[in-house]
Amino acid sequence: LAWAGYALLPAGEDAADSPVVINRVMTSNPDVCFSVKGHYYDWLELKNTSEKDLSLGDYTLTDDLDCPDKVRLPEQVLKPGEVFLVFCSGDSSLTSKNGFHAGFAIGTDETLYLYDTDGNCSDRMHLRGLPLDGSMGRMDGESGFWYFASPTPLKDNRNGCRAVCEGPVPSLEPGIYEGSETLLLELSGEGEIHYTLDGSVPDAADPVYTQAFTLSGTTILRAVCVLDGKITSAPATFSYIVNEHDSLPVTSLVCDPKEMFGYNGVYTSIKNRNVECDASVSFFDT
Repeated sequence: LAWAGYALLPAGEDAADSPVVINRVMTSNPDVCFSVKGHYYDWLELKNTSEKDLSLGDYTLTDDLDCPDKVRLPEQVLKPGEVFLVFCSGDSSLTSKNGFHAGFAIGTDETLYLYDTDGNCSDRMHLRGLPLDGSMGRMDGESGFWYFASPTPLKDNRNGCRAVCEGPVPSLEPGIYEGSETLLLELSGEGEIHYTLDGSVPDAADPVYTQAFTLSGTTILRAVCVLDGKITSAPATFSYIVNEHDSLPVTSLVCDPKEMFGYNGVYTSIKNRNVECDASVSFFDT
């Protein structure tokens, strides 16, 4: 309902109380944007939406309402329409030619606040459900906030979607199954459900789920929901350990084989030891 309401809100009605706004945020940056000494940090953009030069030194940034001046921004002058990058590395002593380092990190479910030097909250952005490798932010001439499948930092925010698809739901709880000849597994979800059985991350090019799976042995199923007008859901991973006769608890670690064992994989490439890859971990104690 919130997204439907945005569509009825005239552009600019929910604008910030300041010409400097939080323009875009990325909370999961495995290896997409801006390597800083081999590490990839979450980041946000601040944008000057006015028609005159403005100094960022007039603002502070925080993720804590009890500490509005948590990060004092540098005396950087932004020209009209210019964007400034802030790395949320948690280490303000770091330096980078691409941007400024804030002394806090950000998560996928919190609120960022921008304050002016008079102590007034001039802008805020609530972060929720950001897609892996994606971002959330504003689009020029549009009301509210949008999700973006591709981050494209320091460029215009385009091709946004109002929401992210919810992930698929299995009819059978993942876990350990002993003494079962076959298991019947169904999936439900919005739009089309695409899946893989080899551990790779599924996308719209992978097979479409059309009928229930019959499982006769250990199976790792990964699936996403794809629907026009929404960002593809995060990959859901379901591990079924069937008739393995384990006497100890089981941990199922699943990631794309190419990202782990490929030529430039985390396990095989020394130069990529600082790179993270999307993975799923499940623990079954019985």
